Amino acid sequence: AAAVPAAAVPAAAVPAAVAVPAKQCNRDHSKVLTTDDVLCRVPKGELAFVTLANQAYGEMAVNWALLLLPMLERLGHGDRAVIAGMDQSGVDLFLKHRLPTVTTASFGGIAWNSDHKGSMDGFRWKNGAFRAYGVT
Repeated sequence: AAAVPAAAVPAAAVPAAVAVPAKQCNRDHSKVLTTDDVLCRVPKGELAFVTLANQAYGEMAVNWALLLLPMLERLGHGDRAVIAGMDQSGVDLFLKHRLPTVTTASFGGIAWNSDHKGSMDGFRWKNGAFRAYGVT
């Protein structure tokens, strides 16, 4: 019997891939997740969804999570999204909403870089630079 090319197989005949989350992973969103918590929740080599925000952009990050998490949950990937809080008031806001949260401090922080003429390293860290890209 000849093999049927994949393109000839109707999409309904191919089962949807649904991830099975690891049961032992920390899902307590009332406190900051550790690096080990995140690594447990995202299988090696798989896609993770991450955003960074400080308190000033906190509501945008909350909206991002409230839109993305239910969609990922339906696909079995709800554990793969996390918000990295850039300041303590942002972290507090995300935890108040019980969102999966890490701190940028957990991976070394966002540091002042004197090599960039006294500004923060990269456009995302420079005050007001988001606005130059159309974000308000």
